[in-house]
Amino acid sequence: MQLIEDMLVTSATDLATFMGCRHATVLDTQRIAGELDKPVYYNATLEQLKERGEQHEKAYLQHLQATGLKGVILSMQSSQAELLAAMQSGADFIYQAKLSDDSWRGYADFLIKSEQQSNLGDYAYEVLDAKLAKETRGETILQLCVYSELLEVLQGVPPQYAYVLTPGDFEPEAYRLAEYSAYYRLVKKDFSRFVTTAKDTQSYPDPCDKCDRCDWLTHCKGQWRADDHLTFVAGIHRSQRVELVTQGYETLTKLAQMPLPVPFGPERSSAESLGRVREQARVQFEARSIATPHYERLPQVQGQGLNQLPVPSPGDVFFDIEGARFVGEYGFEYLLGFSMSDEG
Repeated sequence: MQLIEDMLVTSATDLATFMGCRHATVLDTQRIAGELDKPVYYNATLEQLKERGEQHEKAYLQHLQATGLKGVILSMQSSQAELLAAMQSGADFIYQAKLSDDSWRGYADFLIKSEQQSNLGDYAYEVLDAKLAKETRGETILQLCVYSELLEVLQGVPPQYAYVLTPGDFEPEAYRLAEYSAYYRLVKKDFSRFVTTAKDTQSYPDPCDKCDRCDWLTHCKGQWRADDHLTFVAGIHRSQRVELVTQGYETLTKLAQMPLPVPFGPERSSAESLGRVREQARVQFEARSIATPHYERLPQVQGQGLNQLPVPSPGDVFFDIEGARFVGEYGFEYLLGFSMSDEG
């Protein structure tokens, strides 16, 4: 999101942000209004994802070139005139296409030539984006809709399909854009209406699954710390936070002091599970005034936890299964490991 010559210019990423966390959109509008500075911090996970995403794109580029297709390679700084010239040349594909109009912009990984009449001639282009996620998310489809709408302006006809290249082979997933166009128009309309007043909107950063990939994470964490937010209770779930806030226990301190047994009938969780997070909050609250690490042992219960394990004996096999996202070219869905205990 940028302010260029007093005009708000938004991107496909901004639309995806809006769908995932409207508070982040509020903060973005406050940033461009000069009311906030975006925090600068190093996010190792984001950097690795960015690096692997670039590797994924380059691998597909090499695949296209190896099949004999002729393409044009542009850059993120290329102009619309350069992109249009590449399209008019009839290239089989275009890499790194910067698409824009007066108020929207986007960066499509690839434009792929298709058999469709357009202002260019007896061909047109469709958008392909390379994504690391093995399952295509709704926000990805919305991004493709933005790119495709911007592409329509250049070639005079709307693309019929858009594509997502996931890790694995080089067979993209095809999405028929007409099936998503009504929803896209609705979301885009809601977004455009929201950003006009977002700067002055009273909003709170509810933790969500987008937080770890958000540039505003340190900003929101600072507010959570100041507010003694329940998100810092280890092991607490969102449904439990909602339940507790509804009942007036909106901070870690208040939860730590909640009487037991749980003084209300839970609707979204059980009294037993709320009792456990209450005890966890109590231990964390007590640890604030202690210089050394603070913990309490859970009572041993026969037949539960580690007590379910049999007595060790020779020949035992210890088996472990893990995911490893950043190993190898595409990561490992499963890593299998074992060790054996024997007399040797």
